[in-house]
Amino acid sequence: MRLAVLLLLMASLVSAFTVQADSIGVQETGDENLESLDVGISIDCDEKDLTVSVLGEDSEEPVAGASAFLFYTDYEYQLIATGTSDSEGKANIDVLGNRDYLTALFILRVDKSGYRSKEIEFAYEKCFQEPPVAPPPEPEEEPEETPPAVKPPVEPPPVEEVEPPEEAPVEEGPEETPAPEPACPLGVAVLSLLFIKMRY
Repeated sequence: MRLAVLLLLMASLVSAFTVQADSIGVQETGDENLESLDVGISIDCDEKDLTVSVLGEDSEEPVAGASAFLFYTDYEYQLIATGTSDSEGKANIDVLGNRDYLTALFILRVDKSGYRSKEIEFAYEKCFQEPPVAPPPEPEEEPEETPPAVKPPVEPPPVEEVEPPEEAPVEEGPEETPAPEPACPLGVAVLSLLFIKMRY
């Protein structure tokens, strides 16, 4: 899908090779007390047509109803096309002929009542240069993965000191007499021998 959009964009850029004309010379005529016109020229190099933008130089507002006259200077001073600016201050001028032969200077004159007239010399020079190459689109940045939140270490609950239970007192019963310890067997044997010897 992205490739298709990119191809369509590149095709539209190639088919709409438009440049801003560089003025070679500018001349104003008329009453110096009147406001000047600010005139811009863009050239559609494929169709050879011009779009003229007309603004009031002081007000910077579009000027509607301005008359644009295009002259070609290769064979004397010939009027080859005209146009009138619309409410946005733009006039479209269709230029006839093969672009490859449009190598001489052009003069665009713009007139409007209440303004000084302006003449601009320009050429189609930029159209004979290589069309601008559209820069490759920048890859979309994937959102950075946020590292998992580090949980603070869980502190163990405080250990309550538990006192050991008191030992239950042992009930004392009647004292038992300890059993007599058995006599030493060697002592018994010695005593027995002495007793037998005394009898005899």
